[in-house]
Amino acid sequence: MAEETTYLKGVLQDHTGNELLPKTQASQVETEDGSTVEAKLAAADAHLESKGHMFQVTASLTPSGALELTGSLPAEKDGLTVQFVSPAAATDGLQAKFAGSDTLYPILTTGEGKEPIQAGAWDQGVPVTLTVSGGNCFFKAGAGVNDTLPPQVTGFKAVDSSSGGVPKITVSWQNPTAFFAGILIVRKEGSAPTGVRDGVKVYTGTGTSYVDADVVFDTAYYYRAYPYNDKKQYQTLTNVVSVAPQPSKKLSELPVESLLKIKEDGVPVNYLVAHQGKPSSIYDASCDGTWLLRQDIAEERKWDADRNNTLESSDIRAYLNGTWINRYDANIKNAIKQVKIPYRQNGGSGGTDRTGANGLPCKIFLLSGYEVGWTTSADPHFPVDGAKLSYFTSGTSSAANNKRIAKLNGNNTDWWLRSPSTDGTKSVWYVLSNGDFNNGYAINSDGVRPALILPRDFLVKAAPNSDGSYSPIDD
Repeated sequence: MAEETTYLKGVLQDHTGNELLPKTQASQVETEDGSTVEAKLAAADAHLESKGHMFQVTASLTPSGALELTGSLPAEKDGLTVQFVSPAAATDGLQAKFAGSDTLYPILTTGEGKEPIQAGAWDQGVPVTLTVSGGNCFFKAGAGVNDTLPPQVTGFKAVDSSSGGVPKITVSWQNPTAFFAGILIVRKEGSAPTGVRDGVKVYTGTGTSYVDADVVFDTAYYYRAYPYNDKKQYQTLTNVVSVAPQPSKKLSELPVESLLKIKEDGVPVNYLVAHQGKPSSIYDASCDGTWLLRQDIAEERKWDADRNNTLESSDIRAYLNGTWINRYDANIKNAIKQVKIPYRQNGGSGGTDRTGANGLPCKIFLLSGYEVGWTTSADPHFPVDGAKLSYFTSGTSSAANNKRIAKLNGNNTDWWLRSPSTDGTKSVWYVLSNGDFNNGYAINSDGVRPALILPRDFLVKAAPNSDGSYSPIDD
């Protein structure tokens, strides 16, 4: 076992953990054999002294857990009596002896004060070592110990990476450079580790990530980072992350009509699973995923303030992929697929239907007339800009219309499609409040119902919420 060392003035404290003086914890030292010795930074003033003159000592922990204080006098004084000075008593019967001697000396067993120790010859500049043993003691360190401690790690995070019904947590971080020799990660259930021995040591090394498979579902695990220097002294500035792994399922496993709660500006909102996979072969491969449609209308807006029904330059497209997308939490925003959707290029009359790889690039979009179940059979001025999504019903029956009805603030409300009317350059198709279709000027204000596509393997919690909806695994 390698000896671990810290350099400073020393003071003993008994194993009961009495805090004798105000302190700011910043460093811990331990041995790898399982002893319970710690070193902590403190505003303590215990020291070795001769005739009232304090001198610096080196404190170290042996592999067996003993504390060694080594120092030399500033002047040669053979046979000098040296005192170990502490502000208060140690209560666990600690004893001390010098190197080369088998004589044990009691250390402050009966109260605070100065304990004289006859050490023989203390020569100028010649180190003499005092070994403290006989119990689980604490060594509290004075100022100056931390000038060689590495900084704390950055980017520390713990993520539920469970898959296939197997609970796992991935912990990752960025290591510092200065004085860095490695990092210890300590895990504890239910609360944050308070020290390097308060929990399970799950990782030691110089890496930047660790996959913890020794976990169970529905239990909160806390991880604390302890970077250390080449003397195995730990940086103990608090850096804790936590996560509770939960059973999950892929979004692709949810049936159509299921609800997924997505946070908008931090507020959970229901989105319908409108389709799984590509609706048809006219869609680009990027559209293969889980199609989500906001269950309720978000707001009313103009499709385009310039009265133009050209989707690629419209205000509504710019708004959805600019202002609107930023309402989502990062876990959703970062997962939304960049897709190419079928659309009518260059607007209604004179435009061209584009599909496949020639589709319109976007992340957030409005549905088309074809996607909600209408075709040119319903009206010849619908562009062929998609295929029906599984959630909707084809045609103009009451049952089909009922699937298209959406509410704004509890009231049935008209909502925009992305499809321009092909008989002009100013009108756009929209869904009426009763689920039927109509077209109107792009400058009008109608409901906005954002749609998006998430990857099939996007993870949601296996158990539904109380209202039957599902939530992302990392909510």
